[in-house]
Amino acid sequence: MGNPDSDFNFKFKFNKDYYLELDKTTLSDYRGTSLFKDFKNTGLTLGFIKNNTYLISKINDLFWQVTIELPPNGYIFDYLDENGNVLGQTSPVESNNIDLDGENLKYEGTLDTTLTFNGVNLSFEEKIIASVDGGRKYKLFIRKSTEKEKIFFSSFVDSTMIQFENNEITTRLSDWYPFNVNYSNTTNQYKYAVLNQTQQIIIVQEKKEEVRIDPCGLCRPITKTKNVENLKLRYARKVGLNFRAAGRIKESC
Repeated sequence: MGNPDSDFNFKFKFNKDYYLELDKTTLSDYRGTSLFKDFKNTGLTLGFIKNNTYLISKINDLFWQVTIELPPNGYIFDYLDENGNVLGQTSPVESNNIDLDGENLKYEGTLDTTLTFNGVNLSFEEKIIASVDGGRKYKLFIRKSTEKEKIFFSSFVDSTMIQFENNEITTRLSDWYPFNVNYSNTTNQYKYAVLNQTQQIIIVQEKKEEVRIDPCGLCRPITKTKNVENLKLRYARKVGLNFRAAGRIKESC
């Protein structure tokens, strides 16, 4: 597990005996959000900050507080086959009773979502932390699993629990959140993905050409057209001719 003050992280599995389902209201508000069953091959990465109990996860490029709750009255669960496919729906929840073909799938006893690891207290209980999750709750409702669902959840890969490096979560992902890919925890050290490829910048200094004014003091670095017109004008002024008649003048410098 490494040093719990700096690199706390470990693998774990959710209990296959309990079915967890993303609240359908959340799913309708955030269409396309991955369901809990979609983490079969990747696992769910949960993170916490030292001295805080709530759990955060990055799902579909959004940050969520992950919670586990008993279902409210009227909620209708899906139920799955051994491959995770939806077979149908249960009867609406009534006082936590969940009927499926005469079998009651309600969670027995009092739901305790508190976790303790080496003195670190964590909880799936909802907390108000809008500055972190934007008010988004990845709310999972719980019930007992069917026999086919137990087979499916047994095939889940391990999930990961990590401690965030900083005590304060900022809005810049690169500051604190280890990416879901391209890092390993075999040495209990985070490896962050490269956000930007940097290149060495070489400054090329161009040599400036020195513009020299003709020693006679009459010529200037101007265009030929303007130079010709200026010569005509000077000649016209000297000899008292009009400007057009001075066109016979030839450049001498």
